[in-house]
Amino acid sequence: MPKTKYKRTSIVRARVDPKRKLAVDRIFGKLGITPTEAVNIFYAQVERHHGLPFTMDADRPLSRETLDAMNEDLSDARSYTAKELMEEIFGRKKAS
Repeated sequence: MPKTKYKRTSIVRARVDPKRKLAVDRIFGKLGITPTEAVNIFYAQVERHHGLPFTMDADRPLSRETLDAMNEDLSDARSYTAKELMEEIFGRKKAS
């Protein structure tokens, strides 16, 4: 059997609202990443944090203020290019 350059992978399937998927796919395109890369980034962050990479509290529902803040542009947040983000998460440069 010939060797392949790809590592063995698992398939993850999820149901997503079609309008949300289209909007998010456009964002991924602007970031220069695929949905598969985005899922891998999310999984890497869950592994790194040993939980979700953001806070969730079932005992305290999100307030309108929190929901609004989540939807705002975080102008003081550090922004990364897709390449920088992949390097930050995986500790190596993404193949070009």
